[in-house]
Amino acid sequence: MNNVMLNDSLFESIMNVIGESVYIVDSEYRIVYVNEMACKTFFGGNDVLNRSIFDVFQNLERDSSTFVKVIATGIPIKEQITEYFDIEGRRRISISNTYPIVKNGQVIGAFEFGEDLTGINNLSEQLAQSRMIHPKENNKREVSRASKSPYYTLDSIIGESVAIKRLKEQILISSNSSSNLLIYGETGTGKELVAQAVFSLSKNIHSAPFIAFNCAAIPEALLEGILFGTVKGSFTGAENKPGLFECANGGVIFLDEINSMPLNLQAKILRVIQEGKVQRVGGQREIPVDFRLIASTNIAPQKILENAEMRSDLYYRLNVLNIDIPPLRDRKEDIPILADYFIQELNPTVNKNILGLHENAIELLMEYHWPGNIRELKNTIERSMNYAKEKLIGADEIKLNTPFSIKIKNEMKPPAGERVRLKETLSQIEIELIRNALRQSAGNIARAARDLDIPQQTLNSKIDKYKLRNFRRETMIK
Repeated sequence: MNNVMLNDSLFESIMNVIGESVYIVDSEYRIVYVNEMACKTFFGGNDVLNRSIFDVFQNLERDSSTFVKVIATGIPIKEQITEYFDIEGRRRISISNTYPIVKNGQVIGAFEFGEDLTGINNLSEQLAQSRMIHPKENNKREVSRASKSPYYTLDSIIGESVAIKRLKEQILISSNSSSNLLIYGETGTGKELVAQAVFSLSKNIHSAPFIAFNCAAIPEALLEGILFGTVKGSFTGAENKPGLFECANGGVIFLDEINSMPLNLQAKILRVIQEGKVQRVGGQREIPVDFRLIASTNIAPQKILENAEMRSDLYYRLNVLNIDIPPLRDRKEDIPILADYFIQELNPTVNKNILGLHENAIELLMEYHWPGNIRELKNTIERSMNYAKEKLIGADEIKLNTPFSIKIKNEMKPPAGERVRLKETLSQIEIELIRNALRQSAGNIARAARDLDIPQQTLNSKIDKYKLRNFRRETMIK
């Protein structure tokens, strides 16, 4: 087997440019090959060739080993989450695909592609933990500027427009109920702020937890364990751990950008809503839970349903109550008020004492269309404050972002005399935007999807459509 696979320089070259760890074992479970990524990520540069996987991976047991199962059955195992201790005793988490190696009808070994998720998993758990607000910990958190509450409140919503008054009325109505609530708002409109404002007006605010979770920020492979929890032995190295649904018992869980969640996981969430019970990954026991579910989408619900990005039965379960957050372009009369609010808030950050905006600066802000909404306005104000030389910010110090304006490159223009093909041109633009997002995110699908403001499954579909998988791997290597 060694002679067949390991003396081919072409094979070596291919394996070492792949952005995933690859290792191969023979039928006796001895490691006969590791590529550079695997040696660096999983084995700390140590020589593991010809050593048993049970010797290298300290807590690996035969009955839970994917290699043992694949070699015994000849059936591949895909997208398997594994938690283990590497050769240096470090706790690692990976997602892997294991395939049999068959010669003359006999399984003579197996190979595995694995992606190390340890860093991402740690960040995911920290992110989920950091967005849990529990009354017992209120004294440890900063209060919002507009109130003495650890949550955003109705007073945290700045503006005097008709649209904002209507929004506050919807929040008041929603706060008097425990029914499921669906919030729709474009990116940057403040969906979590609205969710917290609803919660801040509830009767059990002083005794109930509020948990916010961004479904688009976490890799799909980790989502289920974080939401539902795990039981010891559900996958290699797994421990008993409650999920966010259990942690939200008696309170509210806010699932931001739920439209980015895989459809199979949406079905499991629907079951939790219907039955009021949760089952941990790998567990058999059903655990009763009682929480209010608030969810949000950054894409209009009708478009999500049309594109089959959300189960219709889940949508109808969530959409008992609904709140539509107006985009900033539909309430431009609030821009001067918001700008003044941000200036006062950001003065300590930029170490200045800016008093406000010149009239020409206000006019410029009022003319802009604000695709990034409140978040973009705040960033623009902070940037302008850094450039400001006087107490009032002028129009020449306003640096507007235009990330959504697309300039067609020269190579996209048709030769003289030829007609423009709209479909082809739009596809070229879409490819360029996806490639750029993958470069900026170093191949991180969740982050790239968030930057492009589309669900992860949509981005994955487009990556396959335009054959960009190899390009993504290249961005991961760089």
